[in-house]
Amino acid sequence: MEVLKIREKESEGFGGGMLSIQIGSVLESARPPKLKTFESGLKLLNQEIEESKTRTIKRGGKISRKLLAKFPNVRFRSDRSDMVLNYKPPSGTILAGSYLLGTLLWSAETPSVDVCVIIPKECTERTDYKNHRYFDRRLLYLFVLFSYLSKSARWTNVELGREFLGGDRLKPLLTLQLSRSTLQAIGASEGDLKDCSRLKIRIIPSIENDALREVSKRASLPCTELADEMYWNSLASEMQIVAMLQLMNEVKTKAAGFSDALLLLKRWRERRNLSISPFMLTACLARLILDRVVPPMASVQHMFLACLQYLSTWRISSGKSSLRLAQTCDVLLMLSQAEQLEVSMDATAALKAIESPSTNSDLLGGAYACLFATSPTFNLAERFDVMVTVKTANSVNLNYLSHACSEIIGKALGKACDLASPRILSDFVGIGLLLNPEHQFGRVLTAEDSDMDRDSFRAFWGSRSGLRRFKDGRIVESVVWSRGGMEGIREACAVAIGSHVDGLDSESVGFIYYDLSAVLPQTNRASVTARRAAERLGNALRNMDGIPLDVAEVAFAGEILLGTSVLGGGPRETRCRPASNLILSFETSPEWPKNLEGIQASMAAFYVAISKSLRKGGFDAMSTKTHVEVEVDSFFFRARLRYDAIVAFLPEEAREAQIWITVRQPRLHNALRSVCGEDESAAFQETCRLAKHWLSSHWMGNHFCDELVELLVARFFFYPDSQPHGRTPGSASTAFAAFLSLLANFPWEVAPLVIVFDDDDTIHEKAEKAFRSLPSRSSAPPMIVSTAGDLLGKSFSPAFKRGPERVVLKRMVAVASAALRSFVNGFDSAGDERLNPKILFRESSKSKFDAQIRLREECVPSLSAGIDWKNRQRRVLRNGPLGSRVPSPNLLNVLVGANPTDELVRRLESLFGHIAVFFHNKNGGTQVGVVWRPRSIRPRKLTLYGLPFSRPVFPEEGRESDKATEIVFDKRYAIYAMRKLGGDLVTEIDMRT
Repeated sequence: MEVLKIREKESEGFGGGMLSIQIGSVLESARPPKLKTFESGLKLLNQEIEESKTRTIKRGGKISRKLLAKFPNVRFRSDRSDMVLNYKPPSGTILAGSYLLGTLLWSAETPSVDVCVIIPKECTERTDYKNHRYFDRRLLYLFVLFSYLSKSARWTNVELGREFLGGDRLKPLLTLQLSRSTLQAIGASEGDLKDCSRLKIRIIPSIENDALREVSKRASLPCTELADEMYWNSLASEMQIVAMLQLMNEVKTKAAGFSDALLLLKRWRERRNLSISPFMLTACLARLILDRVVPPMASVQHMFLACLQYLSTWRISSGKSSLRLAQTCDVLLMLSQAEQLEVSMDATAALKAIESPSTNSDLLGGAYACLFATSPTFNLAERFDVMVTVKTANSVNLNYLSHACSEIIGKALGKACDLASPRILSDFVGIGLLLNPEHQFGRVLTAEDSDMDRDSFRAFWGSRSGLRRFKDGRIVESVVWSRGGMEGIREACAVAIGSHVDGLDSESVGFIYYDLSAVLPQTNRASVTARRAAERLGNALRNMDGIPLDVAEVAFAGEILLGTSVLGGGPRETRCRPASNLILSFETSPEWPKNLEGIQASMAAFYVAISKSLRKGGFDAMSTKTHVEVEVDSFFFRARLRYDAIVAFLPEEAREAQIWITVRQPRLHNALRSVCGEDESAAFQETCRLAKHWLSSHWMGNHFCDELVELLVARFFFYPDSQPHGRTPGSASTAFAAFLSLLANFPWEVAPLVIVFDDDDTIHEKAEKAFRSLPSRSSAPPMIVSTAGDLLGKSFSPAFKRGPERVVLKRMVAVASAALRSFVNGFDSAGDERLNPKILFRESSKSKFDAQIRLREECVPSLSAGIDWKNRQRRVLRNGPLGSRVPSPNLLNVLVGANPTDELVRRLESLFGHIAVFFHNKNGGTQVGVVWRPRSIRPRKLTLYGLPFSRPVFPEEGRESDKATEIVFDKRYAIYAMRKLGGDLVTEIDMRT
């Protein structure tokens, strides 16, 4: 084994003082309490097993048939249908596993205690190593134990085959729990009753070291086939359980930090949702200590880092890795090559997170979050782009099947797949695919694409492979599929598994993925064309004539340029695109006026000169007092001047708007461009479009500005180490699942979400200090997204209509949690289906709102409105912005940005925002949801300045006074006022009774 060079920083602690404190709390919460009453229960179990009577059980007998029907996860596998077991009580019982080592992870949902029972030699035959015979005898032995223990009132939840030792489907376990009556009988307190009821006992059968002949010899020899190798290793490990337990106990005695380091490793495994078993982590750490790679007196931090470093080397180790605790048992055979690679990727990401300067403060990208946080746990939807499922009705060992299918799919997809990691899910095998975003799976697969030579490629694909000539003159071995992309991957996986796994055909292979792109409109690469138009306009602005100052900088900002617009810009014929912002910075000059009116007049003069110069250059341009509107190739730009001195003369609200438009928005745009792909189909752009569409479909899009949503999505691309496998999301599916997880699980009320898009490593510290210095939590936005220059996220405050209010944030968290559950549950199914994404984007129901304002559909634009520059018509709506009589049904000829629905919501918020919150779908929604604010509509004392839209409440008859003393909110009066405000745009308002 390679000697690992681990540098321990005893003086600085583990990644800094804050992380050391956090790790201390992790260990404190992970350690189990001392339960003497539970140990008394274990003695009762030992006594009852030893007192079991000798009996005979047949494989084809009544008991066996009954239990096989009751527990479908277990089955007989050998050819000995007439097998008979002469049962005898175990020759010994040993307390084993994490409970013995003091590494029981108490934070797990159901902590388990392992009890190893030694099967007497008389219950086996020396030739039981043949064709799964021993595993059938082992199952019969468990049948007898189940029959005894299930009849006793001391135990509850006695089950067989719910769990398997190390995930090996050949080794089912018998699980049970102490009953409440038993705990009360042995004197358990109320606290002990609660703790003991969480614990689950797992009974693990084992045999003595020399019980089976030839196993040691066979298991130590190299096997030619994976199935043989796994089978003999499984047999060998069965005989080495006791020896390995003794070895691990010896390691615990020698190394003081072994138990705590192992607890940290288990918490890391739980956080990352890895397939590696706790036993394998124990074996890895024990092997490092036994080989003196880690000194026995090393600290907990040193041991933990050493084990992570060892796990990270699995991806780069040459040849086949092995990890032997006992002489004939290779622990690594329990993991496939793909699973080893996956563990290695996550271990590498964990090491990078520890070395990162943000380990102390970042709640998502820091070491604590990446390593130990119990929530959120990475689910399969976040870890994998696609799940291939394989079901079989015969007695195939699912461990072998998962390893074999993983290897076959990896070969079949070649460079298009970075990882094909197997998972055993219930009664089927799932292969999680991590696709390579830089190498799409096309309709034609060549030997070069699959990393195989010509002969190997032809042998793998058989008659489907053939020599084909390509346009560039190459003649290569290749396979042609009916389609490319996901459908091509589905076909390739089904054909490969059906051809190379005995007993399976293509019908046994399922394919689970979300076709999220189906819910988005086509973009026709509008962002690529828009960026070309912006580049052309920028060059024209830098070379303008008749301008007294030189242009120092031209900056752009807008979702069309990024490719993150839900509508994608629309086709050219509609001329319906929102305007992008353009910020011009001139060289410094002392000639600028020293007052607000003079600066604004000078800017207006500049806008006139700029529009004249652009028109001379062949552009359509129109100047106003505040900006210049320019059309380039049917894309619209609003050009503004940046002059920082004007900020000092503006009132607070206008000052914030000026800083946002001229400084922060262009800066965010440039930062987001660094993670953008070529067009809207790239992972970042498509995820942004999905996120915006999801928020709008749940009527919350009007509370989130485009830049806020883009920043939340960019979080996963700026911090790859915080993501599964330590890499940026390779598809919109995994990135969107991560986005939902962020919304649902981040502690918005108690911490800021810090996003670093430059080289300032101190921003986490600064943001944390600024957050702690707040006089109260209500003085900052409910959703704090910290960036450089805006540590408290005031740019996204609800006051500026760029971020959600508290009531909207709570609703968003609830809806995101439900959507995430739906998203994740789809990956747990075993069918062959393209999961319907419309379930996630289903519009909010009427029951979620106190009232719903219904709009006239012909007045709601289906796309963002634009200007018909070709005909130079700039008509406005005839009866005002909320009128019903419009120039055309599709609103193609109104001013850029004029949207009747948005204008109605803005007016409603202005007049009724103190008593209600309004929700609507920005992308063509025809209704507006209303939710009353509870504090604003509760009854109040009658005063001169009472509650708007209220009425007095008079006392009942018979009282002394007939004067009103209270006022209450009159909902019908408020609804009537809203109806009048909406004019012809509103058809009716429904109130929830």
